[in-house]
Amino acid sequence: MPRCFYSSGAFILKRAYYIFMNTTIPDKAGCCELMERYHMPQHIREHCTVVCQVALALAKELNASGEILNLDAIEAAALLHDITKSNSIHTRENHAETAARLLHSLGYERIAAIVNAHVSAPAIDNSGSVTEEEVVNYADKRVQHTAVVSLDQRFADLMSRYGRDEKSRNHISQLKAQTRAIEEKMFSRLHLSPVDLSMLLEKYSC
Repeated sequence: MPRCFYSSGAFILKRAYYIFMNTTIPDKAGCCELMERYHMPQHIREHCTVVCQVALALAKELNASGEILNLDAIEAAALLHDITKSNSIHTRENHAETAARLLHSLGYERIAAIVNAHVSAPAIDNSGSVTEEEVVNYADKRVQHTAVVSLDQRFADLMSRYGRDEKSRNHISQLKAQTRAIEEKMFSRLHLSPVDLSMLLEKYSC
């Protein structure tokens, strides 16, 4: 059977899945309501807003290049990825995991899965499709507070703040290598350089 049949069939199935999943994705107003309900501090909201802008710009450009990313899921996950961060700072829990548990308990299972991967992404398949997890994970690593920066700048900041011992420094270095792999995967499909991110943000600004 021709390969194009499989490709078109996979496209139709993925679109149908997204239509179903979008019934359990909070819209922007719903995300703002959750920020209020769970007392997300203003500076974290501002960070999440910029991460969302970066993630959507990347996702739209990737979709224009042939990927099939769910923009609604990316928007919600980017806005909510740090929803439990302020509490987790005090409890010393993994804020990606606590946020994922919260969102899962609210019925947002797909958003929970994306948020759970925003610190450390699943294994990267360079030959496979770009995933929503990879887009949100990478976008978060390009935003330092509310400034869009390079991976080198972002991880230098993380190392200075959290690299207290050899174990933590090794962990941060591993995360940087993982994020670099996501960067190479995405930008190779866009035929752009990571320094072109500002151009994409301008292109897709509202």
